[in-house]
Amino acid sequence: MKLKNGLTFVAYGFLFTLLNLNLTVNGHTVNVIPNCLGWLLLFLAHDNLKPYGDDKGYLKWTALGLTVVTAVIWIIGLMDPDFSISWLSILVSIVQAVYMFMLMGILGDIAADNQSSQQNALSTLRYLNPILLAGVTLFGYMSMFLSEYFALIAAAVGIVALAAAVWTAVTLFRLRKEVSVRSR
Repeated sequence: MKLKNGLTFVAYGFLFTLLNLNLTVNGHTVNVIPNCLGWLLLFLAHDNLKPYGDDKGYLKWTALGLTVVTAVIWIIGLMDPDFSISWLSILVSIVQAVYMFMLMGILGDIAADNQSSQQNALSTLRYLNPILLAGVTLFGYMSMFLSEYFALIAAAVGIVALAAAVWTAVTLFRLRKEVSVRSR
């Protein structure tokens, strides 16, 4: 039961951190589903994923740190939409990519132990999501300083990242279902 709850938190946490639903009002863009909600869910998931993540307790605290930092960035963005902390956003993206890679390894172990059909998808997503996150971040910031060409590349990578985010969520919900059926 705890593993099922942990996988539920992970599935929604990944969904909230990978998808950005932006609303633009009067020229100011706000992320309607702040990333900090996803990071909070990922933080809560770790206690339920035992014994798989026992040797990686730092991931739990990384998720808590990302919860706080992304909440601060989101609040600052609400209060002053013109304020930009691009260096902090880049650092958060790097930490997020490493975290996702590590957590996908744990999820792969869970899938293997439960003989899940999602093992191959998780293995692919373990590498794909961090690469796409890095690509969106890199090309997004390059477009601010170099040319609109990089904005087009960032948009294209963003579309692929959106598809990967949906694929990740579907895979994680399927894993959750398979684990809950096997644990009955």
